[in-house]
Amino acid sequence: MFKIKQDLPFNWIDTDKFKDMIISIRFAVENREPNVSMSNILSYMMSDRSESYPSKQAMSNQMDALFGLSLSSKTTTFGAAHVLEIRIRTLNERYTDQPHILKAAHFLMDCIRKPLMNEASLSEAKKNLIASLKRIQDKPSHLGIIKVCEGVGKDTPLAVFSQGNIEVIESIQLDELKAYHKQLLEQIQPMILIMGDFKGLDQNELQSQLSFNQTLSILPSAYIFQPRHNFKATIQKETSQTTFTQLYATHTAYNDAQYLAMRLYVIMLGQLPNSLLFQEIREKRSLCYSISASSFNFDGVMAIQTGINHKDLDEVEMLIELQRIKLAKGKFSHALLKTAQKMFINGLESMIDEPYAYLNFMYQRGYTQYDLDLKATIKAIRNVSKSDIEAIAQKIELVGQYTIRGKN
Repeated sequence: MFKIKQDLPFNWIDTDKFKDMIISIRFAVENREPNVSMSNILSYMMSDRSESYPSKQAMSNQMDALFGLSLSSKTTTFGAAHVLEIRIRTLNERYTDQPHILKAAHFLMDCIRKPLMNEASLSEAKKNLIASLKRIQDKPSHLGIIKVCEGVGKDTPLAVFSQGNIEVIESIQLDELKAYHKQLLEQIQPMILIMGDFKGLDQNELQSQLSFNQTLSILPSAYIFQPRHNFKATIQKETSQTTFTQLYATHTAYNDAQYLAMRLYVIMLGQLPNSLLFQEIREKRSLCYSISASSFNFDGVMAIQTGINHKDLDEVEMLIELQRIKLAKGKFSHALLKTAQKMFINGLESMIDEPYAYLNFMYQRGYTQYDLDLKATIKAIRNVSKSDIEAIAQKIELVGQYTIRGKN
């Protein structure tokens, strides 16, 4: 189904499973400001207009000419690294009446190398990014995570929000952005992922078109967050409920032998309809509107978040801790572990039907240089035992709380 050739920085994924060809180019920089805000501005500009196609209509016309090509960009955080991705998706040539992949690659490189960068385009990018950040911060669930990470992770990558910082974005000048863009192109070798049916495709020519001349240098990404202090804060907002967010250090690295047990622990705690948190706090006592657990795997932290009436805060906090104690003492059913394993495995197996998910999997494999063999990983998940869950539960440490108090 997938024939994989990994010759870093190139990752070739040959498959006829999908009708499209996807080319993804990903630049990794140190996860700190102003890098993150600069990358977010460039992300907007690279997918908006280029010097060759200086209007939105010209860009649209060219993408239509390339058989409905779609161009998109995004930024994400991988622990200590921040990644700017720009990608295209277009029909495989076996579905078209003329070759166009090389032209599509040229269009992509043109957007990367020569985005339209002037005062007007910078102003537009800033305006849209700031508006997006304000919308994010208006959502208590997002704000809670951002603020607890800032508070606990001061002066570490954990404190840096992947979508940028309003004050930093406002301060960026055009000459600074151009200098950052030049540095990105001249000093950073991106990871390049190509997925599609390569039959009849001149791969050497495509690789030549997509080449940057730098040597790939892998920045540190996954790390184990080491808390220096605990953090606790409360603010008041005009919302209908109180949002309570807790942050925990897992003391578990992405390539740690206990990593898969940690992921299963999080699922059992708060990612299933029959998870301990949902059953005990939502179903049995109706103390919350919602409750869930999540993990930031490249940072080594876990979050629990819930929406409640403020009067129930102390009881909910106590019940959360009791569920963690249950896991640490092995007071959970074997069926719960089995359900978590099934959910985890189903998510991995479904990647073969989701091209972007599979590309992300391959990127993590290449960037971290951690051999994520899918079959071996699934086998290892099935082998996680009750005692493994107990051991990981005993390591996890509460390090931060952030409460957004609503009207009730």
